[in-house]
Amino acid sequence: MKGLASNQIRHKAMILKLLDIAGVLTLKQLLSLTKLTPSVLNTLITQLRREGRLIRSMEWVALSEEALQNRRDGMEDVMWVFNDFLPRTDYFTAGEYPAAVCFFADGIDYEIIYVPIGQEYMISKSVTPCETPPKRLIVIESTDQIPNINIPNVTAFCLTDLSGKTLYYKRKEL
Repeated sequence: MKGLASNQIRHKAMILKLLDIAGVLTLKQLLSLTKLTPSVLNTLITQLRREGRLIRSMEWVALSEEALQNRRDGMEDVMWVFNDFLPRTDYFTAGEYPAAVCFFADGIDYEIIYVPIGQEYMISKSVTPCETPPKRLIVIESTDQIPNINIPNVTAFCLTDLSGKTLYYKRKEL
C-alpha cells in the first residue's frame, strides 16, 4: 500500500510539473507524456481536481481557468516534440524566453524553441549567445520558415501534426 501511495504522489507531481511548463495539455498528451493507463490518469486527474490543483475540460487539463483560456501558441507542438525525448530525459524545466522547455537527455543539454510564422527574425535575434550552447530543437509551423531562422546549434527543425507525430528536418548546407 505504501508503494502505491508513493507512486501516486510521484505521478501527480509529474502531471503538475508538465502542466506548470505547458500551462495546458490535452488528455492525449498527458497519456503519452506520463505513460499511464487512461484509468490511472483519470483517477489522478480527478484527485488533483478535487484537491483544487488543476481543472479539466472535455479535452484539456490545466492548472487554472486562466491558463485554459490563454493557451500559449505552439506549446502543444513543443510538448509533442518533448514527448519524443522524455523517456531518455534526466531532468527538465521551463525554459527562459525564447526557449519553452530545457532538458538533459542522455547527458546532452537541449532547448526547445517555438518560432511562429513571421517571427523568425525576432526569435533568431533573441537567442542569447553562450560559450557552450545547448542543442536546439526549433518547432516551426512550416518548412518555409527554415531559411529565415538563424539560430546557432540547431539540431533539428520540428513540425508536428494533429496526432502528435513529429517530423524532424535539418537545414541543407550550401
